[in-house]
Amino acid sequence: MTVYTIIFFLLLGLILIMILVLTYSYYMTSKKRPTLHWPLLAIRVALYLSSSVLFFPIMDYFISIFSCSENSAGQFVHIYFSDTTCWKGLHLAMVIFAVIIALIFLIITSIVTLTLFEARPVRDNFNSKMNARGLWLLNIHKTILIILFTIFNTAHYQIALITYMVIGATVIFIMFQFYNPFYKEVISKAWSTMAAFNLWTILMLVFAKIMENTEFDECVFVWILGIPLVFLVNIHNIDKKMSYFLINTTKFRNGDEIINHAHYVQKLMAVQSHDNNAAVMLDGYLEMHKQDCYNEQCPCRDKSKTMANNTLARKLYSKSKLIDFLMIFNVDNNEGITEKEVILIYLIYQLYLTGIRTFPNCIPLRISYSFFLSDKMSSKQQALQVLIEAEQRLSSVDQEFIVFRYKKLMEDDLGENQQHIQLQQVDNGMIDMSNETSFLVHLRQCQANVEKSSLLHMEFWSQLAEDQPDLAKINELGSKITLSVKAVEDQWNKLMRINSNNAKAYRLYGKYLVEILHNKEKGEELLAK
Repeated sequence: MTVYTIIFFLLLGLILIMILVLTYSYYMTSKKRPTLHWPLLAIRVALYLSSSVLFFPIMDYFISIFSCSENSAGQFVHIYFSDTTCWKGLHLAMVIFAVIIALIFLIITSIVTLTLFEARPVRDNFNSKMNARGLWLLNIHKTILIILFTIFNTAHYQIALITYMVIGATVIFIMFQFYNPFYKEVISKAWSTMAAFNLWTILMLVFAKIMENTEFDECVFVWILGIPLVFLVNIHNIDKKMSYFLINTTKFRNGDEIINHAHYVQKLMAVQSHDNNAAVMLDGYLEMHKQDCYNEQCPCRDKSKTMANNTLARKLYSKSKLIDFLMIFNVDNNEGITEKEVILIYLIYQLYLTGIRTFPNCIPLRISYSFFLSDKMSSKQQALQVLIEAEQRLSSVDQEFIVFRYKKLMEDDLGENQQHIQLQQVDNGMIDMSNETSFLVHLRQCQANVEKSSLLHMEFWSQLAEDQPDLAKINELGSKITLSVKAVEDQWNKLMRINSNNAKAYRLYGKYLVEILHNKEKGEELLAK
């Protein structure tokens, strides 16, 4: 029992150290003070291991303190330490400690699992995923199994234990087989295969229990024979996301189907240069969309005109008529883009817009749309606005953290870019240093006002397009639009008083006048400056 106690308190100390380092890091970050890199890296690795491969042994170690049974003398003693009497003295104190620490450990690992992962579809990150709810549910399942097998470890509870194991294994299998969150196909296949192996093993355990009192004793042999079959079925199974790719874009039932559809199209786009099958599938996708689309302005409806030359294709990618009302994209970042990719990016963009109108409360769809705007279209400002809108509709802790984290990253990135532009202007003598901070603040506010006004206009026209428009809603939106336009004008005038030579400000307000207020004369005059 002495060795057990030493290891127990060592684990307790490690958990407390992790909590203290995390608290210190949070305090230093909130105060914007520099922190040491290596402790954070060490804690990150420790947390990652504790929430994955080390979760089961650590949790089992804490819960094993409950492993007690009655001896020949009628006393309850610990199974592994027969000289320790249960529920008395040191054992009782350690039971209380174990319950508290196990709960803290479960909470910490749950937070780590649900929040500390890459939510964007990063090509080089094999652990990137849409969410981590499946992994969190797996840890909860492990915890319940540990508790059940520790406390109810007699033959009387075998049927109850097997019943739960079947239910738990089935839920885990469904999570990783039909709702697999991983972007990388190889990782997705690996997790679905492991879930299938687990379910197959549990089902064979049920079969063995049924055949327990019969002459059949080859259950292990049957289980071994089934393993290659389960492996082959999972490896050669059609990618579930491909089934979403085949769905007509007007018949999606929820936001998750739209996300998977958009991700699969982007996946094919990434490999089409060296995968003929992917290129053919994308050609067929465009042809099907051309036949099904009823939008007269869709570039797929008149391909010969839309893709007449590469210059026009680049305009489709850079001009806001096909992308958005306000954002001007950097064409230089997309030198290798082809005409077909331009059309596909536009279609994905329209798909997200339609999906958000159809499923406005689907937070994962809004998050995915924000990543698409930021990573594929270099539109961080609009991506930030989408996250701000999603923040107002949040319903779960993991989604709240994802939105908070990437909103903060985008705000910092936009702030650094803006500061760089302002410093260049200062060096060129275009803006006085004393006005630099003031101009930056007003420019950000102007961008926010422009985006708010644009969204109100979009919502207004969306209401008018309904078969039965809500007149009260339209009237309310009209009032808000009037106020938003006035706010943009006021902010623009403040900007001009501080600095009348900023190209980005002219471009922002000019596009707003042309695309939102349809004041082409004045807008084009500003864009020409």
